[in-house]
Amino acid sequence: MRRMTISVSVVALLIGAVASGSAVGKGTPTGKGKKHKPPAVSVLASGLNNPRGLTFGPDGNLYVAEGGLGGSHSTVGVCPQAHGAAAPYTGSTNDPVLGGRISKVTPGGVVSTVVEALPSSQTAPALGSLVSGVSSVAFVGHKLYGLLAGAGCSHGVPTVPNGVFRVGSGGSWTLIANLSAFLATHPPANPDDEDSSLTGPGTA
Repeated sequence: MRRMTISVSVVALLIGAVASGSAVGKGTPTGKGKKHKPPAVSVLASGLNNPRGLTFGPDGNLYVAEGGLGGSHSTVGVCPQAHGAAAPYTGSTNDPVLGGRISKVTPGGVVSTVVEALPSSQTAPALGSLVSGVSSVAFVGHKLYGLLAGAGCSHGVPTVPNGVFRVGSGGSWTLIANLSAFLATHPPANPDDEDSSLTGPGTA
């Protein structure tokens, strides 16, 4: 449940390198032994809880998926649990402090919350209490979508399944694709034991 930060300037640095022709494989080779000044990197945004996927929106701002901080709610005895060393998971639902969220970062580094209190879960302490929640974000036109990967009953989140959700106005969101239900009815032919949270009982 470590609180992580992300240096958004790294993204800008890479974009700038490609645009200037300084990326590997482009431009005229420099002379042997010629030294270059190291690039300057600074933190643009901090205070993000387990940041995952990120994308630039049509408004020019950066949108970041945050896994959240997990939770302590257990569903052992309520529904079948995930397998392996990660189990049992514990989670949180509708928690504005522990829950996952999507944040917006302006070019000036101002961070604001787009949607919060999304499901967040964590593995057993034996595996390091690793956190899952919102794992990715994407725009389709001007509509923002997110992917929940830390939900489902076996993850301590009994009322919300894993899936794709669409972000509405005022911090609202709507699940539009229930991936937990899909995996339950379309199990992998050759499941990987390392993906126990995505197969069998762990999909719920």
